[in-house]
Amino acid sequence: MSENIYDAPKSDSLNGQNYSQRSLIARILFSILWLIPIIILVQMLVGGVVGGMAGAGTGGFEAGKTAGEAAANEFFSAYGLYVFLGEILLWIVLCFFGKLPGTSKLKKVTS
Repeated sequence: MSENIYDAPKSDSLNGQNYSQRSLIARILFSILWLIPIIILVQMLVGGVVGGMAGAGTGGFEAGKTAGEAAANEFFSAYGLYVFLGEILLWIVLCFFGKLPGTSKLKKVTS
């Protein structure tokens, strides 16, 4: 008897909590939705670190802001593809192992 992969099967008990399987379509949609926040977060972190390192040695706030912005733009023009590939790899790994909300195979049943 073949199962329909789009339907969520029966619930099960694991460690005293009830779980049921999340449908494949829901997992794919949640995975796609998580791509944008991951890209934004990594871009912000990398740009902030690069800009902060470049602006740390300047005399004042405006000089640091200008130096940091220029350094971040230069870094992303030189290494932006590698950063983007790292973001995609991070997204794939987190989605594959179900670490992002909505991407795990099992969901908790509240009743």
